[in-house]
Amino acid sequence: MRNKMTLEYLLVLPVDPMPVGATYRRNESLPLHCTLMPWFPLSLETSFQMLEEVLGQIALRTPPLALVSERSELFGPNKNVHVHTLRMPDALEDLHYRVCEKLLDFGSLPKSPWIGDGYRPHVSDHNGRTYLPGTVTIAKRITLLSRNAVEKSVIREFALD
Repeated sequence: MRNKMTLEYLLVLPVDPMPVGATYRRNESLPLHCTLMPWFPLSLETSFQMLEEVLGQIALRTPPLALVSERSELFGPNKNVHVHTLRMPDALEDLHYRVCEKLLDFGSLPKSPWIGDGYRPHVSDHNGRTYLPGTVTIAKRITLLSRNAVEKSVIREFALD
């Protein structure tokens, strides 16, 4: 069993600003974003510095990505989460799989039906804001967040090259 103070991490491509240092209550929705990798803990053998190094290398080999909204759908186990699915260009799919591969190497890949072959990039509605079909944002960074029992924090950004 993991310690309650163990941090978990989330990787997103922000649509709305998510500056480093921003914090959100644990139950508070995040600003509009596309999840690249859902929440995951680091294995005991993996240091935070190892994660930073790998994410930096991945970002350097990834061009900025167009996040293009296609249609409204309902996601989640109860099909009650309003989202807008995104077009999946090869570069976004490749980025997701490279992150999966490295987390698998670290023993930190989360068990989730929504990663790997189940990955469907999307932007969830947030505080009455939505990512309407046809909307395009150029993602220029991968944003890393952490969470503990109380809050979620934006802790790093990795510029896409």
